[in-house]
Amino acid sequence: MKKLIAFVCAAVLTVSTAVTALAQPSVTVTGVVTGTQTATDKNGNTVTVEIQEVPEEYADAVAEVKTAEKLKDAFNTRNYKLNPNTTKTTNFMEYYSDLVTQISNSGSVYEAIYNSQQVTVEESANAREQVLGVSSDEELQFMIQYQNAYNAASRYINTLNSMLENMLNAFGV
Repeated sequence: MKKLIAFVCAAVLTVSTAVTALAQPSVTVTGVVTGTQTATDKNGNTVTVEIQEVPEEYADAVAEVKTAEKLKDAFNTRNYKLNPNTTKTTNFMEYYSDLVTQISNSGSVYEAIYNSQQVTVEESANAREQVLGVSSDEELQFMIQYQNAYNAASRYINTLNSMLENMLNAFGV
């Protein structure tokens, strides 16, 4: 009798293991399962799951999963346009990448325009100074030149003054 019970237990264990190995699906079902879902495992077996209702304690989890799926759909939907004048539609990540690229390109263009305008302003200031004729270096040069001329003229006048004085003293006037 003990041999018969051991044989039956071994047979049940073997059959249970075989059924479990065949019944384990290799397909992953994502999302909230409501109603009947059918999938096929890697061995070709059809696995059917039927859920009548979600228990009340999991209602918040179901709502979060649905919200996450909506958010995933919003990120993957290709209905965003960076520029209304183009026909290219992108998903959210491509839109963000295109936006960053456009901003960096615009920044480079505006920086080049700024540098060009700075050069133009400097050239205009230099041209204005040339037209006005006021140059600090030139003015200093002229001032030194005039000072030297004044000193020379002053010495000439002093020399003439002393010569006239000597002549007047010599003639006794």
